[in-house]
Amino acid sequence: MKKRILSALLIFCMMLTMIPAALAVESELPADGQTSTGSAPVAGGENAQTTATYELTATNNIEGTVVAGKKYENGVSATLKNTASVAGITDAVLKFELTEQPNDSNPQILAKDSEDQEWNLAEIGQWGPPQGFSVGANYDVTTNFTVQFDKAGTYTAEFKLVSVAKPDEALVTGTMTIDVAVSEDSAIQVEYTKDSQSKTVYYTGLDNDDRNNDHYWDVISDLSSGYLNADTNEPITVTLLDDITLADTTILVDAGKKVTINGNGHTITATMSSFAAAGKPGADAVSITNDSTLTLNNVKLNIKAADAVVLNGETSTQGIYNDGILTLTGGTQVTINGVSKNGINGSGDITISGENTKIEVTDVGGSAIKCDDLKADEGATITISNTPYHGITGKNVTIQNATVSVDDADYIGIAATGDVSVTGEGTNVTVQNSGSNGSGYPAVRVDGGFTMTDRANLTMTGNGPAESGADFNAVRLNAVEATATVEGASLNGGIDGTTISDRTGSISVSNATVTGNITNGGSASTVLLNSQINKAPEGAIVIGCTDTTGEKIEDSVSEGVVAVYNGTPYTSLKQAVEAATGDDAKTGDITLVADVSLTEKISITKDVTIVGNGKTIAGKTDSTEVYFEITAGTLNISNAKLTGFGDTAATQTGFGVFKIPNTASNAKIIASSLTVEKFNRAAFDVRNGAFEIKDCVINCDNGQEAALTKGIVAGYDTTGTVTGSVEGCTITGSNSTYEGWSSNGIEISAGAEVKISNTRIDSMKGGISVARNYGHGEAKVTLENCTVTGKDYALRIFESNNSSEPVTGSSASLTVQGGAYTGDVRISRKDADTNGENNANGSTITVTGGSFDSSVAQYADSSLQYEAVTADGKQFTYHKTVEEAIAAAGSNGKITLIAGESAEKADTVTLDYGYDNIKYTVKVPAGEKLSLPTANRTGYTFQGWYLNNSKITEYTAAQEGGQTVIITAQWSYSGGSSGGGGSSGGGGSSSGGGGGSSSASYAITVDKATGGTVKVSPTRADKGDTVTITVSPNSGYELDTLTVTDKNGDELSLTEKSDNKFTFKMPGSKVTIEATFAKVSEQTTPGMSFNDVSTGVYYYNAVKWAVENGITSGTSATTFSPNASCTRAQMVTFLWRANGSPKATGANPFTDVQAGSYYYDAVLWAVEKGITSGTSATTFAPNATVTRGQTVAFLHRANGSPAASGNSPFTDVASSAYYAAAVQWAVAEGVTSGTSATTFAPAAPCTRAQIVTFLYRDMAE
Repeated sequence: MKKRILSALLIFCMMLTMIPAALAVESELPADGQTSTGSAPVAGGENAQTTATYELTATNNIEGTVVAGKKYENGVSATLKNTASVAGITDAVLKFELTEQPNDSNPQILAKDSEDQEWNLAEIGQWGPPQGFSVGANYDVTTNFTVQFDKAGTYTAEFKLVSVAKPDEALVTGTMTIDVAVSEDSAIQVEYTKDSQSKTVYYTGLDNDDRNNDHYWDVISDLSSGYLNADTNEPITVTLLDDITLADTTILVDAGKKVTINGNGHTITATMSSFAAAGKPGADAVSITNDSTLTLNNVKLNIKAADAVVLNGETSTQGIYNDGILTLTGGTQVTINGVSKNGINGSGDITISGENTKIEVTDVGGSAIKCDDLKADEGATITISNTPYHGITGKNVTIQNATVSVDDADYIGIAATGDVSVTGEGTNVTVQNSGSNGSGYPAVRVDGGFTMTDRANLTMTGNGPAESGADFNAVRLNAVEATATVEGASLNGGIDGTTISDRTGSISVSNATVTGNITNGGSASTVLLNSQINKAPEGAIVIGCTDTTGEKIEDSVSEGVVAVYNGTPYTSLKQAVEAATGDDAKTGDITLVADVSLTEKISITKDVTIVGNGKTIAGKTDSTEVYFEITAGTLNISNAKLTGFGDTAATQTGFGVFKIPNTASNAKIIASSLTVEKFNRAAFDVRNGAFEIKDCVINCDNGQEAALTKGIVAGYDTTGTVTGSVEGCTITGSNSTYEGWSSNGIEISAGAEVKISNTRIDSMKGGISVARNYGHGEAKVTLENCTVTGKDYALRIFESNNSSEPVTGSSASLTVQGGAYTGDVRISRKDADTNGENNANGSTITVTGGSFDSSVAQYADSSLQYEAVTADGKQFTYHKTVEEAIAAAGSNGKITLIAGESAEKADTVTLDYGYDNIKYTVKVPAGEKLSLPTANRTGYTFQGWYLNNSKITEYTAAQEGGQTVIITAQWSYSGGSSGGGGSSGGGGSSSGGGGGSSSASYAITVDKATGGTVKVSPTRADKGDTVTITVSPNSGYELDTLTVTDKNGDELSLTEKSDNKFTFKMPGSKVTIEATFAKVSEQTTPGMSFNDVSTGVYYYNAVKWAVENGITSGTSATTFSPNASCTRAQMVTFLWRANGSPKATGANPFTDVQAGSYYYDAVLWAVEKGITSGTSATTFAPNATVTRGQTVAFLHRANGSPAASGNSPFTDVASSAYYAAAVQWAVAEGVTSGTSATTFAPAAPCTRAQIVTFLYRDMAE
């Protein structure tokens, strides 16, 4: 700490008669001292010497190592000399400054004045009286200073001789540096404050640091008034520098002290005997009074009894007496063994926190731990064994992500007059072999509330007298209103609520395991939901439970009960919500146990969680005034069906199902796994607040064609602000013909920021609309991997029309990051509802990924230079490199270089790969450069691209555009098969010129066929090459015969790879391929009357097989919906049915998979077989879209995860990806060949057609 300078007035008052105390001592200058000289003119006669010459030496007189905490008499000196024969200045003062010192240090540089008053130069900053002193001729005076340094480190001091008249001009300077170390004898450092200044003192740790033999530890007791006089109520830090040992000495923390002992891993060993009376010094190893706190950080505190102590509980010795606050953290380990009374006693609070932080109490004469509130968390451990009383007894006991073990406590293992809370996945509590005293005591006894959550585990075994025959392995509810809640946890034991006959406290068990008996008394309710229990007590509400063998227990609900909140049943959802939002509401979920019909609005004014449990919530079909309104707090609602909210009374305004009004304050809705249908206006309408909507299905078809319905509406208020997310949802179905506004899947106004991911929207007039003519400020919308189909448009920013203008100061941005979009993408302005320009009026659409059914090049991000269009012109994508664009466009696709001024003036460049008729057309704007890609072909080495017989690496379009150019790849044969043989050459041509040619050893001829087409790859091949034939029957036809003959007419052997692909080995001659097609019989396959599955498609046989084997029956009687994305629930159901719909016996780990759902058994089977472990430990996300990567992973695991040889051909399948082995296996087994030769598209949604094809190839072929 920097030195403190007294005010000038104070110095003058205190030092009026002060003169230096001089000692004329000559000494040799040590190496760490410095002498400097200076001169100054003085008054004198004509012939007098007029200049005084000064020398100032600062000297360290301490021999050996200087250690912190030790006082050194005459340790430092300052010698001032005037070597001239004339007198010097008459107003001299020595200024003093510490120019270097350890942080927060407070050294003592002490000297006495002529009146024997001691001063600290480190504080006053100078030596000498206010008016100064005279420096005579031949002046030579040494002043000694006593020094004491409180902290180790380097100290540098500077003395300056100045005159009072000119205090800023140093006549001479002397400096000195001293390095201070910690004494080898010092075991303890104490940091405290005195007079608001930081202080440090050291102790040796010898003789228990009990100099007064008062049995109090001096290290802390010295701080009290009368010795060190530390400031009260200020933090005190004791740091151990070594292990120490105490005997019959109490570490007393009293008088409001706030003490932290940092052990640095060192040990305090405290040995106690029974010489002292209870509560007296030496009776307790540690004593904390009710106004004080003690924190032990990384300390090993070992408290043990002397050999003579008798364990009878009557003598005085105990480990810790705590009436204040005791905190253990940072790996502290407290061991208490053999003391004659309680291990820890008192009415104070105890917190033990952190990994490797432990309390161990063994073989004590009383209770192990007795306190007020006890909290153990963050990996802490409490171990108790062999106590004749209670293990833990107190008011409230909280155990969170900690381990507690009580073994052989003669009375109760854990006893609380208040609450016991056991929470956290890392929590394990064990009470065993306890309660054997007398007639027996339970493992746990609670007078308030008992709570277990979050996968915590409590095991009770071997408790109570063995001969009693009673069950003491239970949590006993010991008061009329005592409650028990077990949610998502494992209780290996029972719950006993029968000891009090008139009990009213409830017992609630949900999504949990309770192995023992559950009993309750009086009029108290018992609610058991979706849990594994021993058996259901009479009168309990039971929903979705099984016994310990896995057999289902029959559901039982009291008549009229529809919901349960904190163990209390309610006959209406409104009553339950009012209880959950009341002034005395406690934390807890509302769980539906029956279908609910609402007759009036449900108001949410504080946090409420509704667990739908697969039930239906019905509104009033003929009223738009029945809905959920959230005005404050968060409504979290899940796993329910909501229907009939004003659908027959539908209007263009009014309310839908969930509403956050513009008057709301800090309101939010979290909705997951909901089905919402038949509603007015909007399923979700958020005007001011926040929302999270996940894995929900919203059907906007309310049957009223003239009514306006939307899935989600956000914003639309002039002052409100909305943030939200939509993930994994499906929004479909509005048949509205209303012309005033669009029936959009999602509509967002200015003032809202929304992220939409993995969501499907179809059968709506509009997909996603961002409206700038409502709200205020900025609208910001981000789309990730969504599938959107809109009849009018897929995506739109709506600025204005003839009747409305953009809100002043508003703006809108819509960013597309992947997905598939069918329908127009546009910025609408005025009455011309067509594509507008980006940035022209504050509206911006940015495409960074995704596919579209028409060009959106004007919205592509500036980093995306290429537009790729498939050969059928139905898919447009955007890419950074031409290689990416070529892969996306596919064979004979079209690529356009979109950078440049205008694509109207462009060269048309054809990249001819020279085999298999693979060609790509690239539009290159006038004057722009096209970087040519690196081509790949199995068995060949790419030689480069050639134009007019010249090799080129890039192509520059003509300035005037309009050129037609063919650039041809050249290859050299390097061995292997597939993709032709020989070498290909040709130079390419410009202005319509020919292009390259491909020369292979033998020709392959395909005879023309009627009723279908035949394609072959390659068209020429070397002997031994593999040739692939692809047949495509016309509609109404099927392949009848297929033959391949060599030049001699001999028929070659064919290998069928799939319904439409065959391969053969090329002989050493030309071959001829002949195919015939026959008309399909008019007779239809039962169940195959799908008008969207034609006989010529690749998945026809797969769909037919799936229908015949009961795997699927289509999405309707006449549709299969082959291109629709499949959900995770549908995928595992298909796989389960394909495997014979086996019965699953395991427990359900997922909160979003409810008994009774069509996919319930399929999911449990998949978990049991190791096919899936869910998207988290507690969720499966059944409504989320399944990806291609997940699909092949499921199939691979269902086959036993066999190994596959070879390397993956796909550049988008990382070797570290969870699905990498599955993809490799699927390719090897012919289940899939990817989306192109080099891509698999693992993150793309898997369609229904793809999934049944994968299953068919895996299981039927």
